[in-house]
Amino acid sequence: MKIFYISIAVLLILLLAGGGYFYFNHLRPIKGMAPTGHYKVGTTSFDYEFGSAITGRLRKLNVKAWYPTHSIDGARDVMQSEETALAVVKIFNLPEFLATSDKSHSYTEAPIATDEALYPVIIFNHGFASFPTQNTVQMQNLASHGYIVLSMAHPGISLVTEYTDGISVVYDGQHPAYIAFHEQVADLEGAGQTFDGFLKNVNIDGDFEAFWQDFDQIRQSPLYIGLQPVFKQWIEDSNGLVDAIANGQGAVLSPAIGTYMSRGKIGIFGHSLGGVTASFSSMSNGNIVASLNLDAPPLFSVDIKQLNFNKPSCYLMSDIVNMGGKLLDLRRTNVPLLQKSSAFGCNAIYKGAAHMSFTDMNYVGVMKLAGQLGKVDQQKMGEEVNQMILWFFDKSLKDSDADYQPRHGDIVDVEYFNQ
Repeated sequence: MKIFYISIAVLLILLLAGGGYFYFNHLRPIKGMAPTGHYKVGTTSFDYEFGSAITGRLRKLNVKAWYPTHSIDGARDVMQSEETALAVVKIFNLPEFLATSDKSHSYTEAPIATDEALYPVIIFNHGFASFPTQNTVQMQNLASHGYIVLSMAHPGISLVTEYTDGISVVYDGQHPAYIAFHEQVADLEGAGQTFDGFLKNVNIDGDFEAFWQDFDQIRQSPLYIGLQPVFKQWIEDSNGLVDAIANGQGAVLSPAIGTYMSRGKIGIFGHSLGGVTASFSSMSNGNIVASLNLDAPPLFSVDIKQLNFNKPSCYLMSDIVNMGGKLLDLRRTNVPLLQKSSAFGCNAIYKGAAHMSFTDMNYVGVMKLAGQLGKVDQQKMGEEVNQMILWFFDKSLKDSDADYQPRHGDIVDVEYFNQ
């Protein structure tokens, strides 16, 4: 009998230990990264309307802003609105009780810090089937270091566009890009095989023009042909906002923070579809100083004669991508662009990271259990990506000459160009 009780006790200890391991490695929410700068962070939003050359009509965007402040008197903002949280669970067919949102480190309508007459501006574009606050942690961190960061909602493609008058526009599920998206999700194995077949024909280390033509086969494939009009529209959206700021319309856009927007120091970054948008907006707009792309290959189909490659640019890429069981190596697919440029550039590869590791999903423990974050340590990933983004924009927009010093050299390899 004594042996029986000892066996039960040992079993309970093992179960508790196993449960603890499972919780701390898969289910425990990872604490969102607090901003590391000396400023507190304020947040506001505004609408921006411009005449679209693509549609021939007025186009109205909503822009969420994060900026430096010294005040913490206002209400704490949320990581995403209730409407956005509901849209996220809906598109991924998840139960509604998961549509929750934590408080952020930002304070609503806090007065902007007046330490500087002008702050560099950084514009962010989110990924496909996503929302403007998907990378709030990165936006807050940049703002705490003295940047004004603007994130756009693109009506019809963003999951939800929430205008300042209370009107909302949800995504258009019948848009060709969404139809293609759902078809790809339904047949990930086939999509992976198709993409892998195209990649094998791309020579990254060969002639640039040949590389561009080879990659055009991917851009014009059924997987991505439906995204080409979306890229074009988002690039126009981004360039319209950039040009408005560069032309001195900041105060019209937002009386609260617009007069503090630098007209000559504007950067842009984005994730996935938004990363492609950032890269090609920069290469097509002389008012953009530098761009950073979070985990996206050069998928926009455009005549290279229209592009200026000689801009500071950086690409932060995940490790091998698993698409329907097919392992895709996209780590160096942007290197030919960096080699063609005469400006500073970098390509950083995050070992064990997945596509969603570059978003706020990185801080949701259960996402790792769902296989969406790869094997990389989530806390290390968040710290390293935050630091890399800040370092790149400090170098490009604030003329910092500091070398990059990884906090966690075991998870990232960085290749530099034209130092």
